[in-house]
Amino acid sequence: MDCSDFLGRYSDFRDGLITDPRVLLELERHRRVCRRCARYHYAVSRGVDALRGLGEIEPSPAFRRELRARLAAVLGAGRQPALTPAGLAAAVLVAVAGALLVYEGLAARRSAELARERRSMPIVVVNPSVPFVSFTGSDAPHSPTVVVPASASHPGADAAIAP
Repeated sequence: MDCSDFLGRYSDFRDGLITDPRVLLELERHRRVCRRCARYHYAVSRGVDALRGLGEIEPSPAFRRELRARLAAVLGAGRQPALTPAGLAAAVLVAVAGALLVYEGLAARRSAELARERRSMPIVVVNPSVPFVSFTGSDAPHSPTVVVPASASHPGADAAIAP
């Protein structure tokens, strides 16, 4: 372990948050070997112990009154916030985003309804003459049908009918 590893983990080490015995041993060993990190640990430990020994500090009532007065003067207590251009732009953007969300929801619902509707499927009739396409009613099955009339087959050739 080097000094940067020690210093990077020192706060957790000092607060007792590291529970891995191997890591604790490495940190302790480095602290004992490295004079610089030992001085750092000593200085931080003395500072923490000194602060813990002070007890709780309570501000005086005069300090609290003056702090409240200064905060009120700086923050403008009781004043209505003014509408700024940035605030107006943010409000417009929020309104546009809301409208787009509503629009997208309606468009998605409409496309789902259209997808559920039963549509007429084409029937293709194979004929050596003019092509002929017809559409079934909405109650017909949804797979396309190919019909080859018997007159279209040539002698010796097999006619194919696909579902």
